[in-house]
Amino acid sequence: MTKNNPESAPKQQKGIQSVETGYTLLMAFSNTTEAMTLKDLALAAQMPPTKAYFYLTSFMRVGLVVRVEPGARYKLGPSAINLGLTALSQLDPLEKAREAIAEIRAHATQSAFISVMGSHGPNVVYRMQGAHLSAYEVRLGAILPRMSATGRALMASLPPEQMLDSVERATTNRGLSTPYRKLSKKEALDLCRQVHDHGVAFGGNFVAPDFASIAAPIYDHVGNVACAITLVGYKGDVDLAYDGEDTRRVLGLARRLSGEMGWRGTP
Repeated sequence: MTKNNPESAPKQQKGIQSVETGYTLLMAFSNTTEAMTLKDLALAAQMPPTKAYFYLTSFMRVGLVVRVEPGARYKLGPSAINLGLTALSQLDPLEKAREAIAEIRAHATQSAFISVMGSHGPNVVYRMQGAHLSAYEVRLGAILPRMSATGRALMASLPPEQMLDSVERATTNRGLSTPYRKLSKKEALDLCRQVHDHGVAFGGNFVAPDFASIAAPIYDHVGNVACAITLVGYKGDVDLAYDGEDTRRVLGLARRLSGEMGWRGTP
């Protein structure tokens, strides 16, 4: 019979319990944009109102909370705002996306890449190469069509009509054509609405006919698109279905990263 070695067990780091308890009260403010009563705050933090009042008094002294009159309601104060703005300024959406992009690949034949909108269109800034190389494989630094899945994902903070207008202004000489076929205005508008209706954009068939792609936008804290993640592979290697596993992985990662960037909407 072997004895447990106490030195091999992970040690619980000591902390200050009152700080952790107070944090639950501060987090109650994150569920609403309205000032809250003492009763509502205590209920949300699951603590007696008297205890919640003492915490709120300390938070008011350091500017984390302010009291709003009349009605004895409370809201986050200037110190909390400064902390939040500092945290947002330290976020790097590209770094977060690079660290997590592998999650959207189901197997080695799929490629994944990250793009930002440049002055000439969607620009690939990071990629994870798939096992199959071809003339259509997306290269680092490549500029993609605005009507591609990636392009539409990067324009997703615009209404569909403005997305289409942006495409038309950027491609005055070629209209809505691609190297393989011309899109009607109705078809192009339907494609622009796709990313708004479903959170992802499908592509490949009119840009690179042998390929399929799924792209999703990463939103920042004010709802602008910081970058887009795209999964691409040969037709048959990527499931172009809104309820498919590939779509769920791409959309799930996009929503998670958007949340980490401070976005409170539903990408």
